[in-house]
Amino acid sequence: MTTRPARRLLALLALASAPGIAPACAQQPVDPTAGAATITAEDIVRRVGVIAHDSMKGRDTPSPELDRTAEWVSAEVRRLGLRAGGDDGGFVQRYPLRSVALDAERSSLVVGAERLRFGDDLAPLFGEVGAGEAVGELVVVSGSGTLGLGDRRAVRDRHVAVVPPTGADGAGRGIFGLVAAIRGAGARSVLVADGSSDAVWGSRAARALRQC
Repeated sequence: MTTRPARRLLALLALASAPGIAPACAQQPVDPTAGAATITAEDIVRRVGVIAHDSMKGRDTPSPELDRTAEWVSAEVRRLGLRAGGDDGGFVQRYPLRSVALDAERSSLVVGAERLRFGDDLAPLFGEVGAGEAVGELVVVSGSGTLGLGDRRAVRDRHVAVVPPTGADGAGRGIFGLVAAIRGAGARSVLVADGSSDAVWGSRAARALRQC
């Protein structure tokens, strides 16, 4: 388990401490028309384009791209004359994040005589990665949908393998609701079969192992 610094812009700026701002607002109502007139569709597109540009690579937390985005937003609000309330008088505040990583070399799934390994045969779907061993019966659930009362009892304290309908994406949104319901019913683990090509699987597994 590691703790890494990350950057976030302060949601609250120290505007309230600016001298005279409260009395001025109370005595002289401000007409927002002039300020609203400066907001244009072109300007919004430009700003969103900077943050959502491919070069930002999704702004993972933490990442150099997230830092670049925070620096750009800081420069913009500084240019507007706002007063900062972040670290060292700036607009950025750092705080620790807990990062949990899966040990792919030591983690596996044993089914009879077969040992399935993460990366080659397995990849985390979503949720936290737990530590330890879990042994139990295996239940197979076919298709997608919801769980009835009998189904919920059948999966409790068991390992559940979900086999999506033919042609369905094992990591698609249509499966997520079923997986969440199975987890909520008390299953020890949920496995989802994936019939994608080797190229798609390799890319998906590598991304999942980086983000778990």
